[in-house]
Amino acid sequence: MELGRFNGTALLTGAGFSANWGGLLASQFFDHLIGMPRIRSNKGLRELLLRETSFEAALFIARSNGFSAEDVSVLENAISDVFVQHDKNLQASGFRNESDINIYGVQKFLRRFHGTGGNNSGYLFTLNQDLLLEGKLYDSVNGPPPVLPGIPSRSDWFTTHYRSGITTLPFGSMHSYSIPDYEHKGPTENFMLMDDSQPNLANQFNYLKLHGSFDWRSEDGSHKLVIGGNKAESINSIPLLKWYGDVFDAVCQSGNLKLFVSGYSFADEHINAILAQGISKANLSVFIHNTTASAVMKNQLANLPYGTEIWRGLEGYSSQTLFNIFPGNQAETPELKRIVQAIFDT
Repeated sequence: MELGRFNGTALLTGAGFSANWGGLLASQFFDHLIGMPRIRSNKGLRELLLRETSFEAALFIARSNGFSAEDVSVLENAISDVFVQHDKNLQASGFRNESDINIYGVQKFLRRFHGTGGNNSGYLFTLNQDLLLEGKLYDSVNGPPPVLPGIPSRSDWFTTHYRSGITTLPFGSMHSYSIPDYEHKGPTENFMLMDDSQPNLANQFNYLKLHGSFDWRSEDGSHKLVIGGNKAESINSIPLLKWYGDVFDAVCQSGNLKLFVSGYSFADEHINAILAQGISKANLSVFIHNTTASAVMKNQLANLPYGTEIWRGLEGYSSQTLFNIFPGNQAETPELKRIVQAIFDT
């Protein structure tokens, strides 16, 4: 696998990262689902959600424990609707006032992972299925926009949609969510087609959505996002996502990588296994950004798969909110300087 030359750093984000802009945590999806008319009118699904407040666990049970295809479709579409609202919250969040996160500072920070000089590649990984970065990482002053490897780009997006009044500018694929009054419109991009040659990674800023995206569909219009149980099995059944996982593994095993991990709760065993192997075999180090206090995080990790191994690879820790790191007055805070020094040695 040709990763290209990169600067020995990478980013991994989880739900806590999106929560900084009003995104929903996984635990908050239940709050929305249980009140939906389509759920209230379906006795089986309602009882399932009352038992399993985790929407991921509920979906896994519905898919594997004898629920009808119609019921599974009802639950999937309800979850998709919550994702739509979740994403609208993200894209509507402000960034122009001193009470808002300095998005320009965040953009500049993220672009550091692309590197400079002879480093021609960069890697942003996410476990989130929202369109946060597609909408907010738009400033190309400090470098080219990221690329979703394996997703066809739509060079006509600006002409056909931005001038029609849509103000979020995805940097990669054309999203059905970019159409006003979102509906389930079927396929957006057929990302399932991968020939024997792998998508390019060199000479570009790569953004890889390890669990898919809520707006991705296959040719039959079915959802292609990885939630629920048996995530590793689900990923292996989707060629592009399996390859994304292989890329993440290769980057983590590339040697002496510094991985900035923001807003991830370390609840995914298949991700933790890759991190633990990188730490033990390839001198991977992790800088954890999470508003959970470090002592509490240590205790949580002790009870999670590979958590103890991950803690041993700790390079640094920040429990500051993203606003405290990137305040609206655009000040370069001591906490930001500390993080940049630890990750980029500058």
